[in-house]
Amino acid sequence: MAREHTAVRQAGAMATGAIFLVALYLTSLHSYLLFHSLIELFTVTVAVGVFGFAWNARRYLDNNYLLFVGIASLFVGILDLVHALAYQGIGIFGQETSNLATQLWTISRYLQSLAMFSAPFFLGRRLRPYLTLVVLAIITGLLFATVFVWHVFPAAYVVGTGLTPFKKISEYVVSVVYLGAIGLLWWKRQAFEPRVLHLLIASLALTIASEISFASYVSVYGEANMIGHFFRLGAVYALDAYAHTVAHDLKTPLSVIIGTADVMSSTSVPSEKRTDLLGRIESTAFEMNGIVDNLLLLSEVRKADVPTGPVDMDTVVHNVRNRLQDMIQQHDAEVVAPDTWPAAIGYAPWIEEVWANYLSNALKYGGHPPRVELGASVQPDHVCFWVRDNGEGVPPSARSRLFVPFSQLSRGASHGLGLSIVLQIVEKLGGEVGMENDEGGGSIFYFTLPTG
Repeated sequence: MAREHTAVRQAGAMATGAIFLVALYLTSLHSYLLFHSLIELFTVTVAVGVFGFAWNARRYLDNNYLLFVGIASLFVGILDLVHALAYQGIGIFGQETSNLATQLWTISRYLQSLAMFSAPFFLGRRLRPYLTLVVLAIITGLLFATVFVWHVFPAAYVVGTGLTPFKKISEYVVSVVYLGAIGLLWWKRQAFEPRVLHLLIASLALTIASEISFASYVSVYGEANMIGHFFRLGAVYALDAYAHTVAHDLKTPLSVIIGTADVMSSTSVPSEKRTDLLGRIESTAFEMNGIVDNLLLLSEVRKADVPTGPVDMDTVVHNVRNRLQDMIQQHDAEVVAPDTWPAAIGYAPWIEEVWANYLSNALKYGGHPPRVELGASVQPDHVCFWVRDNGEGVPPSARSRLFVPFSQLSRGASHGLGLSIVLQIVEKLGGEVGMENDEGGGSIFYFTLPTG
């Protein structure tokens, strides 16, 4: 039933999109200026929206790709807005502004393409949001000055002739930069969930098609220009879908709570049903609380410098087992641990969270009933701690996404933050994380710490 509902919803979305595109095309036949303004308004709105989401979530984003793209999108949106206002027929900047609008378009495309090309390099690296914002603001201001103050930006459009050689060459140069951005994305593909990677590549590919279309028009109201804007619309839609995909997991639990509370507001709901709905609200609220707690922990791990020292691993594991005692009993699980643990260097509160994530996953995705074994092995320069379960294991195709934020694997539904936090914690403490499928069945999740 849920699958059928999803299929109907997707079909409805496709039908709505098709109607929207047809309406836009009919609008272009009536007034191309209105058609152009609507598309530019949509792209500017998406650009500002992507910036707003990335900026407000910057403390919790482990993937600085989105943060950098989001900041750059703000200034691309500003350039696109001025481009739309300068379009021939608007009249804000004078009678004949085809060249001005085309110059601003070219500047915006250079900035956007270089931003998309640079963004993959911020994966796994520190990004200073305020410094990035200031630098891009200065660059954008200087680019505006080349057109409005110094008048040194090359002509891009000549009335009666069409695009200048500079504009045509620029479109192909920008297309090559976007192609390079796709190559870098593919090189860094393990940092992205497949559906996110596909959306980003689709956005860049449609943008390339758009640029090629914009390299051949003679009139700013011509057919090639219109085709280019349709490709651009698709590219922006894919980028918007990327941002919504990242945000989706934060919204879902709240939607459940709101929907359930709405049902309960009906006086005709039987008392038994109300009890069931209250239980659903409670469990979903706990889920949302877990997401917030994990986001706060992720923020703390990324920023805090904590004192490290010898860890009493026996006490840490004992605390974790006490925390998860109800879950262990609920699954009728057997948890086996050694009597003694080797010495290691770390920060006990964070290591407790690592064990809690590994053990809770083993309980949820282990066998029926779960049998979970905890252990450690000493290496020359580190200690390897591990959790072995008796579940089905993790498919090879999903292993690269295990420690990626907001990834949801086929093993079960979750908000996809736990293992990414494990990665952040252990790397901050000088160790490594990993996963192997056990030859006898099940999975082994491990982390290492420096020897004590």
